[in-house]
Amino acid sequence: MNGDGFEKAIGVFFQPQGLEYTRQMRSALDRDPDYLKTHREIVTQGVQEVLTSSGIFWDEESLRERALKLVWEAVVRLRCVEVERKVGRNQG
Repeated sequence: MNGDGFEKAIGVFFQPQGLEYTRQMRSALDRDPDYLKTHREIVTQGVQEVLTSSGIFWDEESLRERALKLVWEAVVRLRCVEVERKVGRNQG
């Protein structure tokens, strides 16, 4: 999988169904920073469901290799957006 495929997949996590999942993962990571590692199978299954519902199909090996990184990156980007919005509101 190339970088474009990863970026396309990241985009899915900011569409309505994917965004809800990203927010759930952010909350889980806020409670337990090791959540992705300790719940790898559940997270991988969730990633597969989000991707599949958006028409993205990764082979099992790619999914297992990249699911945790994909969730981590989506959560980091979500937090960045939230911080920017919060800063913008405080300045306005």
